[in-house]
Amino acid sequence: MKNKNVSLLLVMTIVLSVVLSGCGKKEEIKPQEKQIAVEVQTVSKRNIEVKTVLSGKILPAEEASVSPKVSGQIENIYVEIGDYVKKGDVLFAIDSQNYQALFNQAQASYFSAESSYLAASARMENAKLNLDRNRELYEAGAISKQQYENMQLQALDSELESAGYSVESARASMENAKIALANAVVRAPISGKVAMVNVQTGDMASPGINAVTITDASRVEIETSVSENLINKISTGESVEIRIESASTKPIKGKISALAQSTTSETMTYPIKIEIDNKDGIIKPGMFAEVDVVTESQKGVTAVPSEALVVKDGMAKVFVVEDGVAISKEVETGMDDGQYVKVEKGISQGEQVVVKGQNYIDENSKVTINGQEAK
Repeated sequence: MKNKNVSLLLVMTIVLSVVLSGCGKKEEIKPQEKQIAVEVQTVSKRNIEVKTVLSGKILPAEEASVSPKVSGQIENIYVEIGDYVKKGDVLFAIDSQNYQALFNQAQASYFSAESSYLAASARMENAKLNLDRNRELYEAGAISKQQYENMQLQALDSELESAGYSVESARASMENAKIALANAVVRAPISGKVAMVNVQTGDMASPGINAVTITDASRVEIETSVSENLINKISTGESVEIRIESASTKPIKGKISALAQSTTSETMTYPIKIEIDNKDGIIKPGMFAEVDVVTESQKGVTAVPSEALVVKDGMAKVFVVEDGVAISKEVETGMDDGQYVKVEKGISQGEQVVVKGQNYIDENSKVTINGQEAK
């Protein structure tokens, strides 16, 4: 029994020695260093523009509110809302009987005044001839001085001059009556579409009452304003991009057509006008618009996405990737248009700057670029 116990102890000793020997030879397993996934963009040169967004409503470039120049009952209306009219087309007519009668009367007065003038002219010519014939008789004493002076009075131009004034007055009255008669037919002052008809046949029309509204929307405009720090950064004729969601999903081109030289007393801003070509008619007056006005721009500058910037310890930095490692670089920045920022110093073209994941890495962090194998 004693020999069996010794043998068992010997076997257990040998087995334990083998196990301990095997553990001593096994290599130590090191944990793999974590790699952070990032996205990068290659630094390049680009154009940067700082834009200011202005807003306003669309207005027709030309609009006319048509009211009659004479009073009277509307006899006929020749247009409806939506009709296109040319300048000079008849819109409506007012009963012209009274104006025709007034013209006829004024014309008759003119003809009478003209006839009186011709008669006075003939009398004056005869008086002058008579005066010439009797001058020798007066000098010879054949007629008295009083008779000769009466002849001189008859030969004066005063009667003819008075008759001339009467003719001019009558002519003016006739012309006014003619204009009033013509104004009984109301015509379009501009070409465009009829936007409003505010009268009906039989209504009494009078000056100052808007009867028909015509708009020319082949060109439209936006009236808005800018502050004093922007007025000298824009100029007449400058192109702008306009967003009108109710008319187009794409930006529409326009241009600055007018700049005020002084501020308004109400807002203390400078009014400006922006003109848009609207020949296809998709833009309607009253629509809301937003305008992107370029107030500052630089071309061909080294720039990175604005989101790539990280501020640490009061310093602007970006992370670039070199051989799978994130390296932070301090940068001096310039113009920022909201999407890209100009880099004055700190990085060069061709470097890969981290644009996503930069807030989760530190100096010398191991990184893997999305879409690429880790180095």
